[in-house]
Amino acid sequence: MTLNDGGGLYDNSGLCDTLISDCNAAIKAVVSGQYIQFCAMMVQITQKIMNLKKGIAADLEARDKTIHDLNIMLDHMQQKLTGLPVDNEDDGGAENDH
Repeated sequence: MTLNDGGGLYDNSGLCDTLISDCNAAIKAVVSGQYIQFCAMMVQITQKIMNLKKGIAADLEARDKTIHDLNIMLDHMQQKLTGLPVDNEDDGGAENDH
């Protein structure tokens, strides 16, 4: 899937870029007396910020899952190499997943 292609799908960085552009356009609208257009742009900006917030939360959740999965893999490898059971309380009980 291509992101930031102008087709409406953006990653968090691309969404920030569109927000910057929208802020500039909103200022132009209000200065030129296009108040309804300005209000509509503010609604769009708010919706984009809400989507950005959800995207950041999803990215953090995915990062935490990746870290957890890698810790489990590391524990498995350590146990395989040493033959000793791994006692690691920092990975949320991954030692029980072996």
